[in-house]
Amino acid sequence: MTEYYINKIYFHYNDNSDYGLYILFELNDRGYLLFDSTSFLLLAEIDKYKNFTWKEINYKVDKGLFIINIKEEELVNYFVEFSNNDILYIYQRIDGLECVEQDFMIVKKEDNFYNEVFSHMNESFVERVKL
Repeated sequence: MTEYYINKIYFHYNDNSDYGLYILFELNDRGYLLFDSTSFLLLAEIDKYKNFTWKEINYKVDKGLFIINIKEEELVNYFVEFSNNDILYIYQRIDGLECVEQDFMIVKKEDNFYNEVFSHMNESFVERVKL
């Protein structure tokens, strides 16, 4: 996989959709990487998405941080592995109204559930995403 160096990471929830999570990676010299609730897209420009209410993810992006791996489990779970071994974990859950929602967390190696997420990401049925 090509090394995609990250400047910043943003998210947006579309309240009009069950699967309304968008994540935007601002890349050093390759534009943007967008997660649009079901897939990852490399974009030179984000004009179509500029009206979204983007919020920066509270995560320290060190200089030289890059994406080394993106994996998907049957359009349910997604894993973005960074060069520092942290994992952006995108998952689905059912809210109190029985609606499916997408959410995310960044899992660090020192977190209690890191090994669980890392093992899940490396199951044989979890496929690598090609950009």
